[in-house]
Amino acid sequence: MKNNFLRVSFLTALVATAALAQSSLELKATIPFGFAVGNQTLPAGEYTVTGASAASPALIIKSADQHAGGIAITNGVQANSEERTAKLVFHRYGDRYFLAQVWPGTGSVGRQLPQSVHERELSASVRVHPATVLASRFR
Repeated sequence: MKNNFLRVSFLTALVATAALAQSSLELKATIPFGFAVGNQTLPAGEYTVTGASAASPALIIKSADQHAGGIAITNGVQANSEERTAKLVFHRYGDRYFLAQVWPGTGSVGRQLPQSVHERELSASVRVHPATVLASRFR
């Protein structure tokens, strides 16, 4: 009985590790507007968004020319249905954009960025409008 429990535990850990390895986040997107990630403001341009590691909540956002970028700690977010399109979702307040969610397009789980202090202040006085930028997966 103990051996069966150990085998099942080992197989469960092995499958979970394989699933995490396959769910690594690597996206490219051309963002046509300047935007904020946390307290950092980034210019419009082509960006890569990668997970620091398969199990890490950290996202690394880098411009293609390596001149701009940021790191954000995220939370998992669950969609009502499977998301088959890789995309970045922004919150827009007037002419200000804040990166809000990242969807890899490989299932129903994405990443959500917490609101910065500035975004919370804006959301209290300005109506939010979502803006979506399609992304492509790469490896």
